[in-house]
Amino acid sequence: MLALLLFLVVLFACLAIGIPIFIALGVGTISISLFLTGGIPISMLGQKMITGVDSFPLMAIPLFILAGELMNTKSISGQLVEFTKAIIGRVRGGLAYVGIGTSMFFSSISGSASAGTAAVGGIMIPALKKEGYHKNFASGVIAAAGSIGPIIPPSIPLIIYGLTAEVSIGQLFIAGYVPGVLMAILFAVVVFFHARKENYPIGSKIFFRQFLKISLKTIPAFLLPVIIMGGIVIGAFTPTESAAVAAGYAFILSVIVFREISLKELPSVFARAAYASCVIMIVIASANLLSWTLTIQQIPAAMTESLLTITENKILILLLINFIVIILGMFLDAGSVILVVTPLFLPAILNIGYDPILFGVMLAVNLSIGVLTPPVGLNLFVASSIGNAGLFQVARACIPFIICIMVILVLMIVLPDLFNYLPNLFYG
Repeated sequence: MLALLLFLVVLFACLAIGIPIFIALGVGTISISLFLTGGIPISMLGQKMITGVDSFPLMAIPLFILAGELMNTKSISGQLVEFTKAIIGRVRGGLAYVGIGTSMFFSSISGSASAGTAAVGGIMIPALKKEGYHKNFASGVIAAAGSIGPIIPPSIPLIIYGLTAEVSIGQLFIAGYVPGVLMAILFAVVVFFHARKENYPIGSKIFFRQFLKISLKTIPAFLLPVIIMGGIVIGAFTPTESAAVAAGYAFILSVIVFREISLKELPSVFARAAYASCVIMIVIASANLLSWTLTIQQIPAAMTESLLTITENKILILLLINFIVIILGMFLDAGSVILVVTPLFLPAILNIGYDPILFGVMLAVNLSIGVLTPPVGLNLFVASSIGNAGLFQVARACIPFIICIMVILVLMIVLPDLFNYLPNLFYG
């Protein structure tokens, strides 16, 4: 346990002085190797980092990121907004429901919390403010809705967990739907009471012919998640192959069909996708080195023993792990936390008989809190910037939505069969 304590001290010290997360992870790991492990050549540490990203399944991450960048256009985002408005916009507070619904739909395209918040928020937050919604609530509801992104597939955090825990990414994707949809429903309940308290306006009526026209326009965008998950479920292709198909389909839609992205703009789209991919990959490389070093120190086994010494109650162990992950998620991004805690806690999860697939989804749900809390809550920064609202005021507006996420976490602990239903249905 001394190794883990040393790592955490070095990690947070590096973060406190502004060192990037991947360097902080690497420095923390090297400190363990130099002061505790001993006898390991530095060249071997570099080798472990390289082998950590030498994986075909990891190709799914840059390809899904590219698909999200290609689909992140005003035309596609606008169509999703119009479609959602046609379905649920004709009620009090309907525009806020539209923001939640659109974010959920966009999640099935991007798989990223910040991307969904930026794409949907750029349209919805100004519209909400124009309709009389307070800028703090308008920014808060869109920031919260964007947190659904890492839950509903394709989800980059679930891909990272699947590779780290060596479990089926397809099963993780399927398992993400129930908590993702439940998050959207509970968020809508918050909007329901808030809209009546503030007497927000009712949306305009829409006729069937107009609804049909809007629906037909959105079919191409909705086909993308159908292609991704449909192909995985029926076994037509692997998650990595589905990511390649998704990127190709997104290219056809954005460049050829809607013509939102010109050939001259493609290099900048590829550059943004490459930059985001490199940031994730270098963190994975550093975290793989950490996982290998912790294994040498037998930290996972010691962690399992420590948890079981505290209590053997499954519910208490899961609550304790969730508490630790929430704290870490306030300071680190979701991918980094998953890479750090998975090798630490997975042996304990297996020991108490909890489903590792459900544990991965639980981590993703838990870490959606981190994007809504200071000091590193990325959705807060994006939404408050778009809405021209104070960061802490938006964070305060997100509190009811954070409570909703915590309720889902408790349900995942006490009613695991509810969340395992879809994976068991498709994968038996």
